[in-house]
Amino acid sequence: MLGSPSLVTKWMLVLLACLFQWTQGYTVKLRTYQSDCYNENIKAEGYYSVSYEVANNENIDFMVTGPDGRAVHSILTQGSGFYDFPNNKNPGRYLYCFMNPANSPTEKTVHFHVHGFDPDDLLPIEEKASPLEKEVIHLAQSVERILDHQDYMIVREGEHRNTAESTNSRVKWWSAIQILLVCGVCAWQIWYLKSFFEVKRVV
Repeated sequence: MLGSPSLVTKWMLVLLACLFQWTQGYTVKLRTYQSDCYNENIKAEGYYSVSYEVANNENIDFMVTGPDGRAVHSILTQGSGFYDFPNNKNPGRYLYCFMNPANSPTEKTVHFHVHGFDPDDLLPIEEKASPLEKEVIHLAQSVERILDHQDYMIVREGEHRNTAESTNSRVKWWSAIQILLVCGVCAWQIWYLKSFFEVKRVV
């Protein structure tokens, strides 16, 4: 029954798990040759990810550096990206940077979101939870992670749709220009050949 204490407790745990999920959105402008870096303290058993999108289908470089100072992930010259931090394998402080490539002289606007879940927030609740209730909490975290990936795929689909529509528009206008050019050349050839057969009178 819905009113049973165990079921109510489970629903409360699910709601609390969803409330402890956090998402932060930022917007930065990268001037020519500029880089902008941020750091995240990645904890074991937590969940952290970052997704970004560059305005106007521009491209940037994205790089993640691990706690040991080595690059663990890089995306070069792309307009969007998504990265899950490997918290269970190597917790610690990670650095991620957005860089305007050296071959790009224009300023670029980057929108990025940081998604995370801190296990310490739910530690007092999990200590009193049964194994089934802990699984419910982990399931809520997995659902949130899937939603993050879905949001990223929606952004990518929008970019691809805009690119396809832009390409279709350019092909349409180029085809129209080609038709006009062919018609103009044909008209000029007809006029030029017709001038050979004109009878010119000498007065």
